[in-house]
Amino acid sequence: VYSMLEKKKNSGAEGSDLFSMLLREQSIANDTMTDKELRDEVMTLFITGHETTATALTWVWYLLDRHPEVLTKLHNEIQQMLGSKLPVAEDLPELKYTNMVIDETLRLYPSTWLFARQPLTDFSIGGYTVPKSAMVFLSPYVMHRHPEYWQNPDLFQPERFENGQEGRHPFVYFPFSGGPRNCVGAGFAISVIKLVIVMVLQRFDLKRVTDEEIKPAPKATLRPGAKLWMRVKQSREA
Repeated sequence: VYSMLEKKKNSGAEGSDLFSMLLREQSIANDTMTDKELRDEVMTLFITGHETTATALTWVWYLLDRHPEVLTKLHNEIQQMLGSKLPVAEDLPELKYTNMVIDETLRLYPSTWLFARQPLTDFSIGGYTVPKSAMVFLSPYVMHRHPEYWQNPDLFQPERFENGQEGRHPFVYFPFSGGPRNCVGAGFAISVIKLVIVMVLQRFDLKRVTDEEIKPAPKATLRPGAKLWMRVKQSREA
């Protein structure tokens, strides 16, 4: 990343890419933003925009393999809306069932399964007093499976998102966090995941080698606790 930043600086070329935007910010800040801070900004966006998306897609393939009826509905929507045509940004809002599958996957297996926050003042909750600046952990993985807010919480049912978040408290479902610290890349991440799902399913059939249940491993992201081996075949429609 350092070498790419240096190359961009030396070229003097303006653009709308990430490096150009960060270098402009450095210039506006009168060089108070150091090269290390520039590097850190790029690495943060790279890691959060790569591993979290890849992890979510892994769970998508796992769940589709375990629920062939959902996979059939997904295929039908893609065939009806696009056929073999490559999807473009304008197509994405029309792929409503695809979006429901993504939402339900992120409900069961949110890539970021734990968020940390610090309260600005002392407050009480559930009979406990939480002091100012204490470290408070919020887990979407736990909240997304809470039976008080979700019917049959452990089942994979994309149809529960047919009306989006209508009728739900905004913090019952928060795979991208919430409030002023909500993930700025949420919309981009959903678009990327949707594009990959559609373009893969237009061309290939994926089938797991084994059918045992895979449990999540809660590390930096919520990865599968075992390798997800799949056979890939070119689909008849491709």
